[in-house]
Amino acid sequence: MAGFYLSAFGPAYKTSDPDRFIKWLELLEADGGGDIPEMSLSAVQLAVTNTPPLSDIYVFTDAPAKDGDLKGTILALIEQTKCKVSFLLTNAVTRRRRYAGDRFGNDLYRELAQASGGLAVVIQREFIAQLTSIIEDTTTTALVTVLQRQNNPEYSSNSFAFPVDSTLENITIYISGRLGRFYLTNPTGVHQLSSVSSGDLASVDRLGDLIVIRLHSPLAPGAWDLVVTSGIPYSVKVTGQSVVDFMYDFIEPIKGPHPGFAVLPGRPMAGMESAMEITVTGLPQYPSLRLRNLTLLNTQGVILRQQPLKPTSSPDTFLVEFQTLPEVGFYVQLRGEGENGAKFLRQSPTISRTSKTRVKVTADPSVKAGSSAHVSFTVTNTGNPAHYQIRITDDQNLVKSQPVTVFIDTNQSTERKSIISVPKETEPGTVVTLTVQATAGNELSYSILELTVVSQEENLTPPTCDILSRSTECPEGPPEQCGLQNWTLSVRFLSNSTAPLSIFARRGNGTMAREVTQGGGQTVTRVTYSSSCCFPGVELVGVDWLGNVGKCSSEIPNGGPGLAISGAAVVLAAAITATLLC
Repeated sequence: MAGFYLSAFGPAYKTSDPDRFIKWLELLEADGGGDIPEMSLSAVQLAVTNTPPLSDIYVFTDAPAKDGDLKGTILALIEQTKCKVSFLLTNAVTRRRRYAGDRFGNDLYRELAQASGGLAVVIQREFIAQLTSIIEDTTTTALVTVLQRQNNPEYSSNSFAFPVDSTLENITIYISGRLGRFYLTNPTGVHQLSSVSSGDLASVDRLGDLIVIRLHSPLAPGAWDLVVTSGIPYSVKVTGQSVVDFMYDFIEPIKGPHPGFAVLPGRPMAGMESAMEITVTGLPQYPSLRLRNLTLLNTQGVILRQQPLKPTSSPDTFLVEFQTLPEVGFYVQLRGEGENGAKFLRQSPTISRTSKTRVKVTADPSVKAGSSAHVSFTVTNTGNPAHYQIRITDDQNLVKSQPVTVFIDTNQSTERKSIISVPKETEPGTVVTLTVQATAGNELSYSILELTVVSQEENLTPPTCDILSRSTECPEGPPEQCGLQNWTLSVRFLSNSTAPLSIFARRGNGTMAREVTQGGGQTVTRVTYSSSCCFPGVELVGVDWLGNVGKCSSEIPNGGPGLAISGAAVVLAAAITATLLC
């Protein structure tokens, strides 16, 4: 949670305790008011950098953004983290009229919401409590996007067809914007008009300028059709619940003794070959599902590129290669067939974009509290000659440099440096998210880098990892049924610091939940790892802010008597540690 005001914002409050979160909410006070712009985007920046990727963020405001120059930074963070940002705007219609000449009014909020896959809802203040149902719907577990479109402004009537496959349930349709009418048709030909609030197919709620259509269960599988008539812009989003979904990253090859791929820290380059890594969840539970292609769509749903999925050594990971990527914003869509050849679709809610500019940032991964560090970056232009504005920001307000404007010719680069100064009282383990962006007209490129604040004192003691409990075994059965059974592992990491550990899983494909407690200068992190029996092994790794490593590993043989367990703690070589401390 992060508050914002006329000239201030933050701090960010983080907790996994709902009661504590409610207490923080109760401490918030509305002050001033009116139609004065506020620091809303600075608070969004704090929220995005302090939440895990793929999170849902909700912004409540009745004022335009005072810090609209952060638009590029927010877009960069959204694209990198794939967080969905929704704006719930009260009394914004009248205020927008007063600020008709302000290009950072509600249109800015709508643009950011559409780019992230969130919602922008305009509603009168007295009805704001009605939006709690929207928050409940959009934060439900196993939520997937089936379709997301912005209407084609050349037509007053648009048709949106979407398939309902056997893995889907609890379908909800959101139409944002003040529209004329709509009608919905199911695969058997049954219709429902927008004038019917509760009909044969769905229940319909109108919340400000948002229409929410909840389809009745059981759902008729097959092709559904939604036809919308409106004279103004609007957007359509179809979501449902399913364990089958996908994630994607743009990747680039790594050369050297251990070649492989690394995730791009910014936008992919326009006009060049590109590769994507696709990770799909829930496949073992639906063995009849056949995934075929990855499709890139523009915001109106027109196919721009399509390539087949290439399998990898992991059954849930695929590689897709494109000769070039579109030069306009695009959605990523996964296509395949389910039972009886039924059409299967999943879509990314986030709009991805390419760039003709590459930003590369270089800095030590850690910086001592009470010291300064240099951040070097290079901006390369592969497009037409242009004047670029280069801006570096961070979520802790530690970088004090001002934006600079430079001219960069075609296929030329410019190098710049900046300084980040960390106060002595900064808590070790604090992660500083740096965003370097270069803009020239509509051209935007960025690179995001995370730095960790470390203590002035050296500590070579690694975290310890102990196994607390584990499931006994995965039962024997046909391989295709492995997804029907799960196993769990509970471990405890102990580190001699109050700084949080970075914990990740190797060789696994499960989910992690963690609980952190502190006391006596130590941090105890309890991790519960859950996975299907299709992935019987895992290695959990904990890394402290100095790079010291502790880990636990387990292997569950199918039908075996138990788990093979090992625990270990590793101290990085002194040379590596010395490098981190410099």
